[in-house]
Amino acid sequence: MPVSKWSAADRAALAHAVELLYAENFLIHLASLVGTPIEALVRSAPSAVGRAIQGATEKALRGALTVAAQTTRSAERRKSWDKIHLVGTAVTGAVGGFFGTAGALAEIPITTTVIFRSILDIARSEGADISSGEIRTECLNVFALGSPSADDDAADAGYLGVRAGLAEFTKEAAAYLAKGIGKKQLVTVSKVLSKYLAVIAGRYGVIVGEKLAAQVVPVLGAATGALINVAFTDYFQDIARGHFIILRLERKYGATAVETRIGKIRASDQPARIAAPRKR
Repeated sequence: MPVSKWSAADRAALAHAVELLYAENFLIHLASLVGTPIEALVRSAPSAVGRAIQGATEKALRGALTVAAQTTRSAERRKSWDKIHLVGTAVTGAVGGFFGTAGALAEIPITTTVIFRSILDIARSEGADISSGEIRTECLNVFALGSPSADDDAADAGYLGVRAGLAEFTKEAAAYLAKGIGKKQLVTVSKVLSKYLAVIAGRYGVIVGEKLAAQVVPVLGAATGALINVAFTDYFQDIARGHFIILRLERKYGATAVETRIGKIRASDQPARIAAPRKR
């Protein structure tokens, strides 16, 4: 039975989640860390890798799902190791950046797997059971929740709108994963899971394209490959944190109550912020 009276801590946590989910897109997030206006540079970057991104991202997500299933052990709630995962993707970014566009494309699966492990870790820290198929699909959804689509309508492209659009795909994929798929190497993938991964990859590929474009901009230099990956990982960690805070609160108060309160926070000019710093 959902609780009706919100605690002060939960009200603050929801405001923080809304801030994380709606505050900024990836390019703005990257610019804040690199200290350089990024969007104009990205628009001028080579676009030859565009067609390779969809296949690379779908393969990366499938591999991440498999590897994470094999290596994720305890479902016991504990603090997430965000900084460790940031260091991991910084290393892959530095190596990928050293080898240019080909290297940046090659490191996508590795970086995606590390980020997915970080998302699982964050989900566990917010009390989610990461052994369940439902939660693993919610972890994969983070890649879509943090990414725009070329077909997005501005009114529907927000967090709640994207979640609603993913709902049916997520439900089918979670049921498939609940049968035990993912606990060993995936030799074949069902049509259900393939369709779901294609939807996630379609959105994730947009932001991967932005990342790759930033990595090949000459003025930024090859040495910034690590920094770009840190920004990339940090961005999805924020999306994951906001998403799993909301899922935790939905389990406690009900989805309708949480959605209503999100609407009120979004409608206010200055959303409430918690006193703790943004990063954990």
